Parts: sequence; structure tokens; C-alpha cells
Amino acid sequence: MPENFQFLQPQWFYLLLPLVAVLGLLMRQDHGANDAWFKIIDKNLLTWLRVSKAGARNRLPLWLLSAGWLIAVVALANPVWEKLPQPVFQTDQARVIVLDLSRSMNSSDLKPSRIERARFKVSDILKKQQEGVIGLVIFAGDAFVVSPLTRDTGTISVMLPALKPGIMPVQGSRADLALLKAAELLRQAGRLRGEILLLADSYTDDRTLEAAKKLRKQGFITSVLGIGTEQGAPLPTGQGGFFRDSDGDVITTRLDKSAMQKLANAGGG
Repeated sequence: MPENFQFLQPQWFYLLLPLVAVLGLLMRQDHGANDAWFKIIDKNLLTWLRVSKAGARNRLPLWLLSAGWLIAVVALANPVWEKLPQPVFQTDQARVIVLDLSRSMNSSDLKPSRIERARFKVSDILKKQQEGVIGLVIFAGDAFVVSPLTRDTGTISVMLPALKPGIMPVQGSRADLALLKAAELLRQAGRLRGEILLLADSYTDDRTLEAAKKLRKQGFITSVLGIGTEQGAPLPTGQGGFFRDSDGDVITTRLDKSAMQKLANAGGG
């Protein structure tokens, strides 16, 4: 639209000033020359003289140069029909999501399962991530990086459906290793501060608390989102049955809210 036409770099038009000065000087010289001829030649005869026509031909390169100069300056001024908004500030926020893929995440006290609900929550977080960078770490008996810090949340979303407890090579619940791995990601990206968000149904022992306290002192805050219920559910084997203890009783896994709250307090989240 014409009302949207504008120049993004109008400062280039200052280069027209030397051109205007040169053309003005030449025009003054030509006018002075014509005044001199009028003093000695009748004006009715002056138009038939070949002197002015020859002068016009001699000035043709100058006019061509002027036209080229004008076109070049207009091009440098960057004319556009629409001005796109340019971001002037981007937040330096950095976050790493830590997702529990231990076998207990297959429990179904949250429908359809804990891991499904956890993936839904991670997806929601990625959709709401408007600024800053985000990464993803998974863990069971060990911790692994799924995605380093990135602004491309779509790439992480595409990988979510494949994240299941069955892909983990070592079973367990070493959340402490995952927290340390998340902090390592932040440091590798040059971040002195950042947030770690742990989505889990449990953690093994006090090593996780110690890791959260250590990272808090280093500037990395640990927040916790507990996955599961206090009523719990049987621990599925993945083959249609449930795990049993040495007495033959079905093993039930429950969310320990007090332990999760303790971890969040230790991490400053």
C-alpha cells in the first residue's frame, strides 16, 4: 500500500547534497554565459546559434551521471512497502527440563499414564516458551541430553512421543545425575544462571538433595513438578503384568509430596 512506502535508511539521501551543489554551480555558469551572449547578439538570432546545442550535448554525460547517482542513492536508502517489526530486546532466560523416564513412570494412577501426562505438560511448557532458550534432559539409572539449549521449541516437541521408559538403557531413578547434567548444559552455553525444572515421580536418595543445594549456590534454581498421586498404582512390567516383591506382593509406587517439596526447597525453586 502507498501509505506503507518508506525508506529504511534515509540517511543515504545526504549524498545528494554534493550532486545538487555541482548541478547548481553549472546552471549558474550557463546562465551567466547566456547573459553575455544576449548583450552582443539579438535574442531572436541567439536561438539559432549552434553554441547552446553543442553545450547541451556536452552536458549529456553529466546528466547521465546525475541520474545514475540519484538511482544509486535511492537504492542505498532501502525503499520498502512494508516495515517489519524488529525485536530490540530478547530475554536471556535459560531453562532445562529434566524428565523422569524410570519404569515407575508407566504407572497409571494418572490417566492414561504418568509418562503421558508428563509429556503433555512438557508440550504445554514448550508452547508457552516465548523468549529465552530451553533444553531437555532425560534420566532413569543415568542421565542423557535430548536437546541442548535452543530457541527452536518445535524440534523438542517433535521428539517427545519417542520418550518412553523403555528406551532407557539403565533403570533406576538417579535424579541427581540429571540435575548435574542440566547444569552442565547451562554452563556449556555460557550461562551463569538458569532454571532447572524436574518432572518426576520420585528420586533415589539424598544425593539428589545435595545436588540441588550445590547447584543453587552456583546460581541454578531447581523447581519440581511431581508426577503421580499419593494413592499410587501398581508398577507395570510392560508385558501386561506387575512387578512383585520377594513375598509375591504387587509393588505399588506412590508420589511422595513431602519429599518433592523438600527437594524444591533445597533447590530454591
